[in-house]
Amino acid sequence: MIVCSCQQVSDFDIELALLDILNQPEAPIPTPGVVYRYMQRRMQCCGCAPLAVDVIYAKLEDLDARGLICDA
Repeated sequence: MIVCSCQQVSDFDIELALLDILNQPEAPIPTPGVVYRYMQRRMQCCGCAPLAVDVIYAKLEDLDARGLICDA
């Protein structure tokens, strides 16, 4: 699913970024800004911001349920 058409960001791109971000020592809180910066992208019109937040939360729950990240 396309989350941001301005920057061609998909939910899969966000999932991969979250995996990398959250497996770092001292991982930051994965806000949309952190995730987009990690992917070297920028929100242009910010129309995707609400959907990006929803996708990030959904992906966090999914990755935690699959045991790929620690919920702490």
